[in-house]
Amino acid sequence: MKTFTTAFVLASFLSVTTPWPAAAAPIDFNTPMMSIDGKPITDEKGAAGTVTLKKIALEALLTGFPDETTLPGEEKAKRYVLAVKIAAADGKLELTSEEVTMLRKVVGKGYGPLVVGQVWKIIDPATMPK
Repeated sequence: MKTFTTAFVLASFLSVTTPWPAAAAPIDFNTPMMSIDGKPITDEKGAAGTVTLKKIALEALLTGFPDETTLPGEEKAKRYVLAVKIAAADGKLELTSEEVTMLRKVVGKGYGPLVVGQVWKIIDPATMPK
């Protein structure tokens, strides 16, 4: 009887204190990047070439950074696979936590605060500094 009671109390405690993991929210890779004054950032093509999260993500994932000359092939391949996944997406896409971490890392290396802040806020808002 004591074993049953202990197991029941432990199971009840765990069910209250350990919530189910939240489902990953789809990320809209068609989200435009905005200038500090709230206007869409455009590329050299002008208004028809609005810079999107997709464009930023692909450029960051496919860039070879100077400090990564000895980056293992496995890491490069993972970046390529994620880039292909994002390129094929028509709008919203769910990423794994590993993919989000990888994307945060490369965008953080390749862009300035204006873009990094927007990208991180979109792909992983919980990690944004307060």
